[in-house]
Amino acid sequence: MDTETLEELRTYWEPIKGRLIQEVDRDYGVYVPTSGKRINRNSPSGRLIIDTACEYGIDPQDLAAEAIDMHRGYQEGSKGHLNAVKNARRTTGLTKRRIARWENRGRDYSTWPGLDTKARELASDLPDLRIGQGYVQGENYDDTDYAAQLWTLLRDTDDRLPGRYDPEILEQAAARVAKSDSRCDYHTHRFSFSAARFADYLARNGIPWPRLESGALDFSDETFRQMARMHPEVAKLRELRHTLGQLRLESLAVGTDGRNRCLLSPFQSITG
Repeated sequence: MDTETLEELRTYWEPIKGRLIQEVDRDYGVYVPTSGKRINRNSPSGRLIIDTACEYGIDPQDLAAEAIDMHRGYQEGSKGHLNAVKNARRTTGLTKRRIARWENRGRDYSTWPGLDTKARELASDLPDLRIGQGYVQGENYDDTDYAAQLWTLLRDTDDRLPGRYDPEILEQAAARVAKSDSRCDYHTHRFSFSAARFADYLARNGIPWPRLESGALDFSDETFRQMARMHPEVAKLRELRHTLGQLRLESLAVGTDGRNRCLLSPFQSITG
């Protein structure tokens, strides 16, 4: 394998690995997203994830991963808009508190000094405000009430992005997972073997599994190899774990000629 091929393999290894896991894990359901493999049931967000997942009848891990994806997309889509809102607040001095005090005195946007002109200017300078085009050279004056739109925007917009497990995001993520009736995208997530899920799999299928002195399940490759002989149904899982464990691209050595070679030892003997 030359360095160019190795680099390409490294680039696409995560999707390839995800596809391998996806194909095998259909029969086991023992891999979980690395980003969400620990859900603390005692934390507020953990309880909310689990409660929402139970309400929709979906897996909490799938819900957590989908919520993270949605939150990331929300961040990317909202960043420019929220920055524009913050700039507009600094320019006009209209904080949410100041607007509330103004309205409590029986006033509104129309009585705020110079807001009509300033709002139209901001619409031109900050298109991410999404309140209209504002002043455009060579075009006629439009009748958009920029002051009213800017006032409403600055009054009602929360400048902070919601958390990744915000209740509204979780609800939307849960609906999407339930509708798709599918697990997380194995091509874009990193997945890890879950001891808890494997224990559930063993219990469901009545498979006794060796344990360590600590009482934990023994996940050594030798144990998996022996158990695969006794219970062929776990053979595919053993092969997957063995393959992923052996093929670590960062440890592949490349020679001075830019190629990787395997070690051949035709005269080596193994005894015992």
